[in-house]
Amino acid sequence: MILSFRHRFVFVRARKVAGTSVEMALSAVCGGDDIVPPMIAVDERQRQAMGGFSGNYSAHPRAELAYARTVLAVPDAQLGKLQPPTSLYTPHMSVADIVAVSGHSLDGFRLIAIARDPYARVISFLHMRRHFDAYIAGQGMPGEATGLARELDQMIAKGGIPALACHAMYAGMTPHLLRHETIEADLNALGDLLGVTLPALPHAKRGALSETIDPRTVFSRSQLDWINEAFADEFTAFGYARI
Repeated sequence: MILSFRHRFVFVRARKVAGTSVEMALSAVCGGDDIVPPMIAVDERQRQAMGGFSGNYSAHPRAELAYARTVLAVPDAQLGKLQPPTSLYTPHMSVADIVAVSGHSLDGFRLIAIARDPYARVISFLHMRRHFDAYIAGQGMPGEATGLARELDQMIAKGGIPALACHAMYAGMTPHLLRHETIEADLNALGDLLGVTLPALPHAKRGALSETIDPRTVFSRSQLDWINEAFADEFTAFGYARI
């Protein structure tokens, strides 16, 4: 998430929508008073290297600055061992939670959010879940996505994937939507709207390119039906077609 007083926008970051990449780009035009929480070290290194900003997320500005500097200085093998400073803000906060923690009204602010096909989000989530430990250690993730049907069954048995619910995160505000499938063009257009030049969009957490995968080759009919029901509000609100 980002709360930018300089440009009067709030960025609410759902999971598995390219939110890390967009937050990196948006943070590069933030001001010194804007609220931008830290990322895990491997992502924070990429953000700092491209001129991104992180700060004002805790009561300890020295610790914030030290973390930003440390992620650029440590050897690659040490990245996975670095822990961000304690933050008052989490990466995937809702509008209501941002208002509650910051104490700021968002009247007159633009809400920026990203929409992505729910099938692709589920594939990306399951793939990331499997390979996250390797990713935070700086090893990247494989491009193939296999065995995800069993992963989904396990998640459903444990109660589903509530972490992917995003429509309710925007309650109270109408989002300016960036579409994952046209994300670079949409981000450039947003930069024009804000009157800023945004850096080229990085590709953080690159793994399986979910949009290139037909969900019918990954999931069973019953699993597709479960996704259709679990993410019904997103299919309707964002105009994605159900299989």
